[in-house]
Amino acid sequence: MTQIQPINTTGSMRNVFDEIVRERMTQDKKWGGPDHDIEHSEWDWRHFIRTHTERALDLNFRTQMIRVAALAIAAVQSHDLKEKMKRESTI
Repeated sequence: MTQIQPINTTGSMRNVFDEIVRERMTQDKKWGGPDHDIEHSEWDWRHFIRTHTERALDLNFRTQMIRVAALAIAAVQSHDLKEKMKRESTI
C-alpha cells in the first residue's frame, strides 16, 4: 500500500493558505460566520463562487481567486455543519 505524502506547505503555498484563512476570517466577520452561512443552499454557494470567478476576468485575478478559495471553504464548512445537525437531530 502506498503511503500518501504530506503536502509541502512551505514558501509560497503556505503564504497562499495563510491569505485564504485571513480572507475566510474577514468573510466571517463581515457576514456573521456559521450562523449566517448555514442559511445558504448549495445553489447559493455555487452562485457566490461563480460570481467571484467571473469577477476575476475584470478585477484583480489573484484577489478574486483567494476569495473563491475562501468561499469554497465556507461552503464546505456550511455543508458539514448542516450534516452534523441532521445526524444530531436523528439521535
